[in-house]
Amino acid sequence: MITTQDFNDKLQTAYVVSGVLTKKEYKFLPEVIKADEEILALASGFMTYVTSTGNATAANSSIGSGVFVVTSQRLLFVDKGMVFGVKVTEIPKHHINGVNYNIGPLFGNIIVTNGFKKVAFEGIAKGGVIGVVERINKLAETTNTNDAPKVIATNEQSVTPAYIVELKELKNLLDVGVLTNAEFEAKKASILAR
Repeated sequence: MITTQDFNDKLQTAYVVSGVLTKKEYKFLPEVIKADEEILALASGFMTYVTSTGNATAANSSIGSGVFVVTSQRLLFVDKGMVFGVKVTEIPKHHINGVNYNIGPLFGNIIVTNGFKKVAFEGIAKGGVIGVVERINKLAETTNTNDAPKVIATNEQSVTPAYIVELKELKNLLDVGVLTNAEFEAKKASILAR
């Protein structure tokens, strides 16, 4: 745990993807960031466990919306829900086996292979996806090569159709009060009409 001031100091050198950063997760981050960690990247979005069957990759179980953080030691996903409290998912850097990404019209996804599991960080503003992937690669490069295979980022076709990611992000914007119900329904209809 670090102080809010120390956290803000660490953010000065971080790659922060513009988008909706929810205040509750953002305020909680100093409690999970370690004093000896550097923050490499920060983005908001959704986390989903992914299953692969043959050539098809499909989303399996959604964890929720929150803040995705790349530090010098690990990947973190923080979802601070109102009812169930805080969910923190951590992937130590030596467990990262691979990184894939795809970019849609508005948002992109980053898929991290963690042993035999894949975790998708979805709904990241499309302009920030490659910057976050570069920081994950930087993190993986600092891992001792005896600990884990080197990460190779590739551009995968799609884990989740882009319109689903857009709809999830719109729902998140509705939930946090950025969009009204009417705006949400209009944008939803526009996306589904494509």
